[in-house]
Amino acid sequence: MELGELEVAVLRAVRNLGRATSGAIYEEVRKSRDVAYTSVTTTLYRLLQAVRSLGEASTGSIHREVRKRRNVAYTSVTTTLYRLVDKDLVAMRKLSEKKVFYRVKEGRAYRKAMASMVDRVVDTFGGAAVSYILENPTSLQEDQLASLKTQVERRRLKEKRDG
Repeated sequence: MELGELEVAVLRAVRNLGRATSGAIYEEVRKSRDVAYTSVTTTLYRLLQAVRSLGEASTGSIHREVRKRRNVAYTSVTTTLYRLVDKDLVAMRKLSEKKVFYRVKEGRAYRKAMASMVDRVVDTFGGAAVSYILENPTSLQEDQLASLKTQVERRRLKEKRDG
């Protein structure tokens, strides 16, 4: 089951509030989305995932890969790829006006986006999410698992410091 942006925000609100009326949950979701709407939406995430799995690929190849999981228009893929380039998460290589290839651009922006996504998961589902990821690392590469463990340790230290 894939959760969209709104579902994640509602789950986070319910977790933060405990028992609450639908009105209180609505206000909490509205506040969180106004203040800190995530920079990587579900479509951006799917595209980033497709580019990462394909390596360097054309818009058409990326579109076909994304459509396996999500019904999305070709023009939406193109627009979203441009956004990923603007966010410095994807690099673009132009061979000609019509031949453009994209690849994941690993760097500070990519690590920051990854940390933001992990933070969202932890904020929404708590420690259980981290435990699940660490106990089921089959889809993670060794460096990704090490990076995740480092992020978890930093977060634990921060939580101890903050009380």
